[in-house]
Amino acid sequence: MTIPVSSVVSVSIAVGATFPARAGFGTLNIVTEETGVIGIAERIRSYSDIDGVTADWPGTSEVVKAATAYFGQQPKPTSLKVSTRYSTDQSAELRGGSVTEVTPFLLITDASFAISIDGVAEDITGMNLSDGEVTLDDVAATIQTALQVVAAGGYTAATCVHDGSRFFVTSGTTGVTSVISFLSVVSPVTGTDISSLLQMQQGEGTKANGIAGETITSSLNAIQNIDSNWYGLLFTKEVRDGVTINAEDAVVAAATWCEARTKVFGNTSNDLDVLDSVTTNDIASTLKAANFRRTMTIFSSFPSQYPSASMLGRAFTVNFNQPNSTITLKFKQAPGITVENLTQSHKVVLDSKRANAIITVGASDMFAESFMASGVFFDEVHGIDWLENAVQTNVFGYLSTRPTKVPYTDKGISAIKQQVTKALDEAVLNGLIAPGETIDGEFLGTGYKIITIPAADINQSDVDARKYPGLSFVVLGAGAIHSVQINGVFER
Repeated sequence: MTIPVSSVVSVSIAVGATFPARAGFGTLNIVTEETGVIGIAERIRSYSDIDGVTADWPGTSEVVKAATAYFGQQPKPTSLKVSTRYSTDQSAELRGGSVTEVTPFLLITDASFAISIDGVAEDITGMNLSDGEVTLDDVAATIQTALQVVAAGGYTAATCVHDGSRFFVTSGTTGVTSVISFLSVVSPVTGTDISSLLQMQQGEGTKANGIAGETITSSLNAIQNIDSNWYGLLFTKEVRDGVTINAEDAVVAAATWCEARTKVFGNTSNDLDVLDSVTTNDIASTLKAANFRRTMTIFSSFPSQYPSASMLGRAFTVNFNQPNSTITLKFKQAPGITVENLTQSHKVVLDSKRANAIITVGASDMFAESFMASGVFFDEVHGIDWLENAVQTNVFGYLSTRPTKVPYTDKGISAIKQQVTKALDEAVLNGLIAPGETIDGEFLGTGYKIITIPAADINQSDVDARKYPGLSFVVLGAGAIHSVQINGVFER
């Protein structure tokens, strides 16, 4: 037996921490009340192209119409999510994992599993799956019959279906008292357990208990709790122009919800009062009066269309990592969206109400003006959101991945400043910020200025708390030219 080399030379390699990823600012979430493949247990699903959407949703669905407008843009966005909302009481639902082969079920004559629906635990036994079972739909029908035979509470009208890829078991009752468990093995064991064949044991499937009918606010909260990784919000057309859902103004509620988060809301209005200068209670006027900075309203006289999806699709193709990649939405095209036949006076009213439309200017069809309800432009909100996240992620990533601590010294402060500088340099590169003068008349040749306070000048209580409050910066937005006035003199 030899003496190990490690007794002379010992080597240990630590794996460095992963630098955190930045948030994405190019994903739209279409929220719908349409029933489809996304049940309450899943709530939200991701797509990368229109083919994925049409594989899940019928061609006549509003989800497909909105997604078509979104992916119809040039260049095309690459990320979409669709989520569901529920304005009425819903049943508890157990969603199984993937099951696509019927063969494992066909020879089972005494299938069983244990389940609890609405607090009542039952052993479901004696299911003969070899008796005429041909498809997974047949297996689901046999299970549904066995559940309903219990004839009590949520079992009486319980359902079991197979949607082509997985099984769903649903309580026959609705509301907050509607609850369901994962499947388990009958105890003592009776028959052949199929709970795992159905992929419905804990760790295999997902479940959600029933809910009371939601407001827009509660729907968005529930969606956000499951998946917050999206930036733009859009509803299918049932949520427009003053509609009330469970005593809540739906559009205003959505705008309010986004205002408190790093999200933007693409609102579409079909109300002709938006074009009326006298009317002050239309949705565009209401949103303007509330000074919502994160909501963009687009007027359309075509209720079946989704101009907001189209324009957000164009905005969400911006790659902030690329040079000169930032854009203004004004002048952009909206493939598949009908152009509005507006007069100059209509356009003046839209501008005054901070609403937008697809219009014809001269011989060119284009989007104008890209106002948010507060009067700022969409690209400013989009860019600032990206910049905030870029600075935050750079600094946090540096602090969290350092193998040693960042000292509370001028050297440590300088290292933090360097991470901020990297993000601001990116903003210069992509065209978000540019050189110019501040309102105080100071020229910033780089487009930004970073100020730090020396460690010695920081309040001792902040030093003791290991908190550095002394870094700030000023940036100059590059803006965009939306109109030009040219004066000339012709001399003889």
